[in-house]
Amino acid sequence: MAVLLSCVNHMHYGYITVMTNADIPDPPDVDPNDPPIPPLYSDVVAVVIKRKIKDEFLFESIYMKQISVPSDFDITFNDPYCRNNYEYQYKVEYINEEGGTVDSTTYNIKSVFDLLVIADANEIWYTPLNVSAINPTRIKPFAMNTPIYAKKPSMYYYNALNYEEGSCTGIFLKMIGDEDNIQFDTSYNWKYRKQFKDFITKGNAKIIKSVSGEIWMVGIKTDSITDNSLFSNAEIEGARQIEFGWVEVGEVDNEKDLYDNGLINVPEEYWSGQ
Repeated sequence: MAVLLSCVNHMHYGYITVMTNADIPDPPDVDPNDPPIPPLYSDVVAVVIKRKIKDEFLFESIYMKQISVPSDFDITFNDPYCRNNYEYQYKVEYINEEGGTVDSTTYNIKSVFDLLVIADANEIWYTPLNVSAINPTRIKPFAMNTPIYAKKPSMYYYNALNYEEGSCTGIFLKMIGDEDNIQFDTSYNWKYRKQFKDFITKGNAKIIKSVSGEIWMVGIKTDSITDNSLFSNAEIEGARQIEFGWVEVGEVDNEKDLYDNGLINVPEEYWSGQ
């Protein structure tokens, strides 16, 4: 069985598409309508896709699919959690019932994009238009003690809390066309904005990333979403600017945080480590 793996970077959409399948010859005398896996390949129960920054050691598991029929080996997975301007190595592993790797292969690709990206496990939203600085603020709760006879105060820091919060601003319009001819669909702007606001107010964790290489796992401050009239012209008629706040809720490079927040579907037994 040969493992086939390829990846495509989408500069104007902010994600990498990972495609994998197995070069499995059709066994003789089988039903062509999705037959059971022939005995030669029946020990493969799952396919796990992993990713790491090229020069780092540890892979991070980002997607898993259970295998029951030959067509399950054909996978197309969009990865929106990669940083901008980083060289990545993707790896696909075929896992047997004992948890061992039957076969694997890798593929190197650079992540390059030119817009603000907001995503979860099911949806990817993006905009290059009127994006403001994300302006993160680091939060570390503390208390300050000022004794009567001391020249300087003492500082006390509460537990392990240490996180960032910030805000995002951009014009969200539907992007159409291929990578070489991106256009903005200005019809039904109100409907597209409503769908975006429905997405960011679902209450689940999101990934936000910028062209500077920064990336956060966040919760959206759903009481601070504004939809302001910006300008109107022949190019972007009826465009409106959306702004919302966010708070960091986990580590993007931590498989447990990703899994606990519903951003990956890979259970603990397939994690590479923390």
